[in-house]
Amino acid sequence: MAWLEWLRRPGKEKLGNLYLELCPDNRIKSFMVTRHRPQGADSFMAFIDYTAGKAIKEGNRAVPDNLLLAFYGVPERLLPPAEELLEKQPEETCRYMLKCGGVTEGNPVPLRRAVYLRAHGREINRTGLKEMEHSPGYRNYEAYEAAMERLSEGKKASFRLTFVKTERGVRVFNDGLQGPERMRGLLQDMADRFYSPAWEGLKTLSIYRIETSSRRLLEMSQDNGRDFPASQPPLEILSGYLPTASFDMSPTADNLERFIRANSLTLSGNNREIMTLQDIARRGYAQLYTDETFRHRKEFAGIEKEFRTLARERELYRDLPYEDRMHNLREKSRAVAEFLLKREGIRREMPAVTLKTDKYAERIRGIAESPEKKTASPATGEKKKRPARKQKGAASRQVKPQL
Repeated sequence: MAWLEWLRRPGKEKLGNLYLELCPDNRIKSFMVTRHRPQGADSFMAFIDYTAGKAIKEGNRAVPDNLLLAFYGVPERLLPPAEELLEKQPEETCRYMLKCGGVTEGNPVPLRRAVYLRAHGREINRTGLKEMEHSPGYRNYEAYEAAMERLSEGKKASFRLTFVKTERGVRVFNDGLQGPERMRGLLQDMADRFYSPAWEGLKTLSIYRIETSSRRLLEMSQDNGRDFPASQPPLEILSGYLPTASFDMSPTADNLERFIRANSLTLSGNNREIMTLQDIARRGYAQLYTDETFRHRKEFAGIEKEFRTLARERELYRDLPYEDRMHNLREKSRAVAEFLLKREGIRREMPAVTLKTDKYAERIRGIAESPEKKTASPATGEKKKRPARKQKGAASRQVKPQL
């Protein structure tokens, strides 16, 4: 290799930087040597980035718990040929690393940490690698990869899965590299199409976080683009858990705002327009919407003009029927907003349906409060008896006062 030829040139002993990818059993999986430049850029980050990218390209297999190590200023005599370096036995590797300077506290970088950074599009540098120590997302990913490694060895392992349940079914997500991002993509898509007729009938979205060792649930998490029936085994276990979060998905601005904020999503421009129209339809055009990006500003231009005229006249005429005219303008603006919402073709909030059990509960509560009342209805064709009119006593009669 060119770097070995450069290091073996005659003259002063050359120094190089040696970067290793070390397996858990102390085998060397890959390595890289660069020229030692004390004042130059740290090429160790380039080695980390390359190794992490290679691990991601290897597919859906579990990322091994390898360590990435850097040895700076290694003399040429300690650098054996590539074949010998990769073929070293674990005991030889340990002795060799001690000769190169040993493993220090700030030396090793977990491969999984670098993979997590690269997979999420973040720059691989020492600051980012250090921050991952306190990242809940990375800790979840690390625990998931450790569980997958145990499963690949034929051992039993438990892992955490996230379930998103709606009236349409359940989607299952794992904590692997793609799981959290795909779940976020699902939630963002639901937020973007929050008012779409495609979600007609959607009422509630619940999120569950459960620790399990079920291989079947793990397989479902790898097919997270599919809605599974909530009654399909083993998803019936959800009935024994309370959701970590639950959202009312009926198409109101308050529900959409809560859904977006709780899940750190983005509000689309189209949804912002619909939320504005809903606000006008509910409260009327009580104030001027000065936002120039409001797409329906033209439809309310005449009402805005009347508002300005009314504000001027209020200052000039004391007997102006201001409240009546303001009420009329608000009602007019509400009608325009309702028309525009219908034209948008959005799904509308459905009124709550009273369940039969609620009616029975009302009847039972009524009986408990008034036990003397009869609940049985008269038979068909039988006239309902009216209670006898009570005779008023002399003391209760009303006497017409004499003038």
